[in-house]
Amino acid sequence: MPIKGSNPDIDRRNQDIKDRFQQLCKQHPQWKLDAYLQELHQEFYLKPTTIQQIINGNYDKYREKRKASNGQSRLDFE
Repeated sequence: MPIKGSNPDIDRRNQDIKDRFQQLCKQHPQWKLDAYLQELHQEFYLKPTTIQQIINGNYDKYREKRKASNGQSRLDFE
């Protein structure tokens, strides 16, 4: 779900990553998470940790919290 006032290009990119992850899971069910992250890293030019956060939904939470704090501090997801 897009964040109010968020960047539509980033929202679309994140959805593309999630969709591609689902495709890869169906095509290669034997792969482990690291293999999926590495493949998505090569396709989308993002760090595997960022891709994992997007897949887990944490990236949207991070953007929302960062916007609320004016981007001035590191935030936890716990």
